[in-house]
Amino acid sequence: MTKDIVDIAGLKNVTVMQCDIAELDLPEKSVDGILSIEAISHYRNPNAFLDKASRLIKSDGFLVISDGNNAASQKIKKMTLRFGCI
Repeated sequence: MTKDIVDIAGLKNVTVMQCDIAELDLPEKSVDGILSIEAISHYRNPNAFLDKASRLIKSDGFLVISDGNNAASQKIKKMTLRFGCI
C-alpha cells in the first residue's frame, strides 16, 4: 500500500512508512499492522525483521508477508511459520 493509494482512498488513520524496521524508534506494541510485500526474501536478516515486528505490533495487530520467493526458501518459510504465517 503506497501513500498515493492511501490518499486516493481518503484514509485518515493510516501512516505509510518505507524504511528499515531496525531503525524505527517506536514504542513496543504501538503498531496496528505491518506489511512486507515482495521483500522478506531480500532482507539481510529476516529473523531480526520478524523479531522487531513482533515487538512493535499490538496484541490484536497483524503482520502480512507476501513474497513469491518464499516458496523457494525453506529457511524463510520455517522462520515465518513460528509467527503463524502460512
